[in-house]
Amino acid sequence: MIKKLNPKHGGKSNGFLNNYFEQNCSDINKGKDFCIKQVIRNVKKNDISQFYDLVGESLKAIGFKKVIVSREGDTNNRMDAIIVEKETSIPIEIKSPAEVEHINVKSIRQALENKIILLSRKFYSTKRDTSSLAIGFLYPNERSTVFELINNIYDTFKINIGLVDFETIISLRWDAEVDGKAFDLNRIRSLKGRLEC
Repeated sequence: MIKKLNPKHGGKSNGFLNNYFEQNCSDINKGKDFCIKQVIRNVKKNDISQFYDLVGESLKAIGFKKVIVSREGDTNNRMDAIIVEKETSIPIEIKSPAEVEHINVKSIRQALENKIILLSRKFYSTKRDTSSLAIGFLYPNERSTVFELINNIYDTFKINIGLVDFETIISLRWDAEVDGKAFDLNRIRSLKGRLEC
């Protein structure tokens, strides 16, 4: 369910840039599709840490209050990022386009491992049915074994692995920052398989 918030872009200049798209789209007035395509083209050139940081910032922009992104090479924290919440913290495996273009089987295995570690070590509170996310540049191909693996993991461990591609995240960020629409975060908290928007 989407509710209307106060839009952050009204076509008026107030001396500073209000949102990510005013900074990263050559003409925000050309609309959502134009800006998202431009952002995607530019982000494909980002290095790993830039992409990870952008994913973290975008998750905050759509409404998650605390998102921690690990620094590259941090061996103390195997998770690439985590959404920290009182009871439903969500571990995140991120794959940048510099690493691999499509979310793959390795991403899913790591998302499962992240969840098992979080459940056992309990350094942030979570629930078993709260998702563990794999976020990447592109969704897997429809014939990929990724989707079968997600179902197998759920059947065996009752753990939800959710998939989110970069276009979906940046589209939700546009909705929040430009159109002032709130996203139902429970759709991510309980996500199994790909997020459809």
